[in-house]
Amino acid sequence: MAEDASIPSDHESLYSPGVTLWLTPHVPPKPYGMSYYPAPHNLTTEEMGPSEEDLGLSQMDQAFKYPPHDFDATKQGNENTCVQLQVTEVLAGGVGMGYSPGPQKLKCRVLKTPSPGLEKREHEPLNVGDLVVAKVHDPLFYPRVGEGFDILYKVTTRADMGLSDETGAYKQLFEKGITGDPHLAPQYHGTWTVAVKSTNPEFRGRTRHVGIILVEYIDGVPLDQLFVRDDQDIAVPRPGSLKVSSTSDPIELTLEFRLETMAQLLSGCCRQYHDGVTHCVIEPENVIVSVRKENKQPRVALVGNTAGLVDHLMSKPTRAYARFAHPPHPYFRFSIFRLQSFLGWIPVEWKRGDSRHTPGLFKWYFETFGMPDSDRFTCFKRLKEPRDKPAPQHDFALEEAVGAMDVDSPK
Repeated sequence: MAEDASIPSDHESLYSPGVTLWLTPHVPPKPYGMSYYPAPHNLTTEEMGPSEEDLGLSQMDQAFKYPPHDFDATKQGNENTCVQLQVTEVLAGGVGMGYSPGPQKLKCRVLKTPSPGLEKREHEPLNVGDLVVAKVHDPLFYPRVGEGFDILYKVTTRADMGLSDETGAYKQLFEKGITGDPHLAPQYHGTWTVAVKSTNPEFRGRTRHVGIILVEYIDGVPLDQLFVRDDQDIAVPRPGSLKVSSTSDPIELTLEFRLETMAQLLSGCCRQYHDGVTHCVIEPENVIVSVRKENKQPRVALVGNTAGLVDHLMSKPTRAYARFAHPPHPYFRFSIFRLQSFLGWIPVEWKRGDSRHTPGLFKWYFETFGMPDSDRFTCFKRLKEPRDKPAPQHDFALEEAVGAMDVDSPK
């Protein structure tokens, strides 16, 4: 549609390096959209989809028509509660070569923080000068039509679902004290909205609001950029010395280094499971690898928490680990088939055809994480009583729901 011709220039105007963003606190609804979650109490299924009128609207019209769900107009204009950011780099998204529809990821520097005492302890406070990643759930840069079941939802609903789902996961991880170094999830700095305008003269004088999640910026690279895939789809680590972080010396991707990244990833995932969050897309593109300057050891972070399920917010919470005194042992959660996309980063010979008997992987598990039941992990020895409330379903319901355990057949 004609109105959408200005989308590329809007992106340049709104999110290019040097642009300043003023953010206002936002409380999105609890996670919704995935079949495991209930719908918000004040939003019907019909309202999530496009109306007859919406079908004739441009994407620009829809973006202006529908603000983030539960948007609070009374919070606007109070500079005491606002955060000011300056965009320094577009990390993902963008318009033109390499454009990826969906959330836009911006590296930003914090110029102003809320006045002291005005922030609730629902996220880690910011400091002037901090570097953060702003994950912008702007419906203007989402695909106009969704894929699969998402085709049922209008574009603004899909952007809002992404915002609420990711916020729910980060809030749960933050409340459990497992965000920020040395934990697997980056530090969570809250959920906000930003008021934006359009370069299109037809929308002159109008303002719309866009949801943004702020997390810690990690000076590293996605794991999938540290290898190339051969014709067998095996990850072949890049040779020679590579600079993984801007402040650290180049390193070689030795087997020892690679296995340390996997140890942090798998143990961190198991800790998240124990604290009620299941990340459903544990893939190399969602793993950030950095190097600590002081000791040249890797730091690993798992991002992409729009794919994170928060157990207690589901329609039917599973409480899968209520009888686990400690996080589940990686041996219990990660068969070789769940690690298929990491083969080559981990030894290829660990996989033995379609067999689940993988002595090399098991040996590494027990050497790295100890025995299945210990003061760090739980596997077979369960508590007689749940840690708090009884689990309404059996221990493995969550794995069955998301197909995560991979106990019946190899992928």
